[in-house]
Amino acid sequence: MFAGAGGLSEGFIRAGYTPIAHIEMNKDACNTLKTRSAFHYLQKNGMLSIYEDYLKHKEEGTDGRKLWDQVPKA
Repeated sequence: MFAGAGGLSEGFIRAGYTPIAHIEMNKDACNTLKTRSAFHYLQKNGMLSIYEDYLKHKEEGTDGRKLWDQVPKA
C-alpha cells in the first residue's frame, strides 16, 4: 500500500529500482513528484547543495522550476 504523492515511487527507489514515468492528475502532487525526482538525481550525482539551496529559499515563494531544470529531461 502507499499514500500520497510519490509514496510508491519512494519505496521502489529505495529498493533499487529506477522509475521511468509517473502519471498524476493533481498539479501539487505532480510538483511533489518532480521535486523528489530532482532530489534523487542530485543525490546520486553528488549535487545535493542545489537541493539544499532550494529548501532555504522555498519559504520565499520559490517554485521548483529552477530545481527541476537541473534534471535532464530524458
